[in-house]
Amino acid sequence: MHMDIKPSNGNHPLSCCASSPLAIQETRWPGSGNHKTEKATLFYSGGSEHERGVGFVVSDRILNNIKRFESINDRLCLLEIQAKWFNIILINCYAPTEDKDEETKNDFFKQLEALYDTIPQNMVKIVLGDFNAKIGKKKTKHTQH
Repeated sequence: MHMDIKPSNGNHPLSCCASSPLAIQETRWPGSGNHKTEKATLFYSGGSEHERGVGFVVSDRILNNIKRFESINDRLCLLEIQAKWFNIILINCYAPTEDKDEETKNDFFKQLEALYDTIPQNMVKIVLGDFNAKIGKKKTKHTQH
């Protein structure tokens, strides 16, 4: 697997996540694991194809605070961070688009809910990612009388 990160302006593209993890979607990498770059580590969760995929970019500065990364599937993954007083759980999501069939969308949200429910209630949980929400007026076909 190759990750080519060589910016022309001299700023490292991962410098934005110097002190906090960056949740990413559409990684399009198959399988799951981690990949070390110059200043950060990418934890990724994908399927069997080069489609979808989610993950986290974690800077070297806070890498020692990562307690675990859990790959669920190509739409969900989890990162546990050790903080000073408590641990924080980040759940990264990549929801199906609105044009997908109802079964696909329902399955995703059932999986997300099941994952959320497995985490003890006393832990801080943050759900983030790309929920593929659409805003604005819904286009409908109608006739005027």
